[in-house]
This record gives sequence, structure tokens and C-alpha cells, in this order.
Amino acid sequence: MKTKRRRRPVPSKSYTANQRLYKKLLDQPGGSGDLGRKPERALESDFMRAWGFERARGQAATSIRAMAGRVCEGFDHCTYYHDLDSSDTVIVTQPYARAETLVGKMERALSLGNWLRPQVIAAPEWAFYYPGHATLIILKFPRGYKAAITAISKLWPPF
Repeated sequence: MKTKRRRRPVPSKSYTANQRLYKKLLDQPGGSGDLGRKPERALESDFMRAWGFERARGQAATSIRAMAGRVCEGFDHCTYYHDLDSSDTVIVTQPYARAETLVGKMERALSLGNWLRPQVIAAPEWAFYYPGHATLIILKFPRGYKAAITAISKLWPPF
């Protein structure tokens, strides 16, 4: 049975316009305050809809993030989701770094050999935490990753 592969979403013109508006609010002296909450929530909502994510429930994503954060950098301003198509646990991180420099490091550090590895996707065009300054990286952890990394962490202290 083939799983339907979703095409990589492209931000709409209204999404990029909202990013610019939100960035203007953030760049004002004193930051955006309460005015920024609404555009940020709208951007995140559009991002979730485009990628087929819903907010994660439970602690699986936060515990994966805690363990992964011990072996690799780049986990800043994280949000946690569930992929509606694949049931993968998804962590979205928005660090103040170039996505291209972190993706390779994350792939190497979080791979459990050829056996189990997260899909790491650089998507800076979708940034909603601080568009223009923070980037956006999507990490999709397959089912079983948390159990495997938990078992490894008991045997190998760096995790």
C-alpha cells in the first residue's frame, strides 16, 4: 500500500504579507506586545493547515526534543505537532541560524544508523516566530523513534 506523498507547500502571497506585517511589529522599539500575538497565531495556523499538522497532545514530542537537544544544537522556539498523513511526531524549531547549516548536523546527530532517522526539512520561508531573523526547520520523527532513543539513552549517556 503506497502512502500518498504530500507536495511541499509554498507560502501564499497573503502568508508572506502577514510575515512582513508581523516583522514590522516585532522590529518596532519595545517589540510587538499584544499586537503581535494575533498575526503570529494566524501565521502558525496557516502553516499547520498547509503542512497537514495539528498540535501535539501528550509528552512524546517534548521528551524527544529534550533528548535530541542534548546531542545537537538548533532547538530554539520549538512547537510540537502531529502529522495528520503519517502520524509522525513533528518538532518545528525556529533558531537564529541558517537552516542550511543546521540540517546536516541534525540529520547526522539524530540518525540511529540506517535503522531510524527523522526527516529534517529546511523551510525558512514558513518562519512565524520572527520572520526574517529566525529560520524554520521541520523535524518529522517516525513512529518508534521515541522508544528507540529512550532505550539508547539508558545505555549511552550522551543521549
